[in-house]
Amino acid sequence: IMKLAEALIKRRDLDTAIANLNLSLQENVKVVEGTKPFEDPLAIADQMQVLIDEQVKLIQRINKTNNRTVTEERRTLDELITSRVQLKRRHKLFDGAYKHAFSNTRSYNEIKYVIAVDMQILKIKISSSAKEFRELDNKIQAINWTTELL
Repeated sequence: IMKLAEALIKRRDLDTAIANLNLSLQENVKVVEGTKPFEDPLAIADQMQVLIDEQVKLIQRINKTNNRTVTEERRTLDELITSRVQLKRRHKLFDGAYKHAFSNTRSYNEIKYVIAVDMQILKIKISSSAKEFRELDNKIQAINWTTELL
């Protein structure tokens, strides 16, 4: 029996292991003439395939769990995750606009730029979107640690 959060950690660990094997594969597919690879590239590729197959099965179980787990407010975990992605995106857009407003206000030909938005309102939007994201992320994390992987 595995909790959803544990499966997510395992998925990340598999990502890391696959990436490391991929680096080894790249380092061993081509060698200096007259030398041999440190590791057998085909053996590395076989190891990668085993991990990829394991990860596919795990991701399918995670997706199944996310789609079938219904929260108190009658939304699936998948819907909450999608909302979290959008909240993060919204926050990033507001934060990017705020930072851009304070970037160089003079151009090379001495044209002066002025800020065309109420920065206090933008700061409120940044703070609000960050808070919404944090709260939803915490909720999702709590669900992940209490939900059995299907």
